[in-house]
Amino acid sequence: MTTSYKQYGDDTSGGGGGGGGGGGGGLNPYDTELIEVNLTDGTWTLFDPDSLVKSVSYDATNKRNVITVNALASGSNAKYNWKNSGAKEAPRWYKTAQIGTENINREDMISGVYLLDFSDDREMSCDIVCGLSKMPTSGVTTGVNLGGAFGQISAQAFASYGVYTFSGATFQATQGPQKGIVGFLHGGDRIGGGAAALLDSNGESNNSGIDRSTNQVHGSNGRPMSVLVGLGLRNDNTPWDDDDQVKIGIKYLLLKPSLS
Repeated sequence: MTTSYKQYGDDTSGGGGGGGGGGGGGLNPYDTELIEVNLTDGTWTLFDPDSLVKSVSYDATNKRNVITVNALASGSNAKYNWKNSGAKEAPRWYKTAQIGTENINREDMISGVYLLDFSDDREMSCDIVCGLSKMPTSGVTTGVNLGGAFGQISAQAFASYGVYTFSGATFQATQGPQKGIVGFLHGGDRIGGGAAALLDSNGESNNSGIDRSTNQVHGSNGRPMSVLVGLGLRNDNTPWDDDDQVKIGIKYLLLKPSLS
C-alpha cells in the first residue's frame, strides 16, 4: 500500500467535490487511521549490505514486524549505529514516499505522524528509525538525510521513544511508555524537525517535552523521497546473538498541505 492518506473532501461514491476542500465524502481527519507498516507485504525493499537480517515476518494479531538477526560480535561497529555522522551500513527497508499516486519530493512541505510500539518481550538491544530519506541506500549520513521517529530497547529495560534527525536522536523512557508518537515537519528542501510524546496504556502522555530539529539541506536527489525503516545498534559496540529478535509495530501518516 503506497497511499499515505485519503484527502479529506475526496468523494469516491460518485457525488460531491474532490480536491482538498471540505464538504464531500471521504476520510474525516478526526481519528484518522494510520498506515500499518508490514515489511513483508511486497512493497518494501531491504537494503542490508552486510547481511545482518536473517529474516522478517509479520505478526498480524499484534500488528508488529518480527525481525530476526544474525550474530554480530561486539566491536567498533559505528557504521551500524544510526546515531553517528559517518558511514551508514545498517539494514533498512524503503519504498517510494507517496500520497495517493503522487510522489513526495524534497521540496514538498510534508507533515508526518509516526507511531512506534515495541513488544514487551525483548531480547536484544537495538534502535529503530522511521521517516523520510533522500537516498535510502546511501552509505553516508549526508546521502541518507533521514528525519522522523526513533525508538530504542535494551533487553528488558523500558523502551525509549523520540525524534531522529540526520545523525542523532533525542529520546526518553519516562515511566515505561507503551508507545511513542512523533509529529515531524519535513521538506522545503530540508530535513526539518519534530516533537515526540510517550504514551501510556491509556493513550495519555508520560512526557511530551521531547523535540529535535536540523537545518540540514537536501540540495540534490530526493525526487522522489523514500519512506525508510531502519534497524541499528544501540551503541557502537552492542553485540547481537544469532536469532535475536525485535518485535516492532510501526504506523505512519503523511500529509501535504496546500500553501496557497
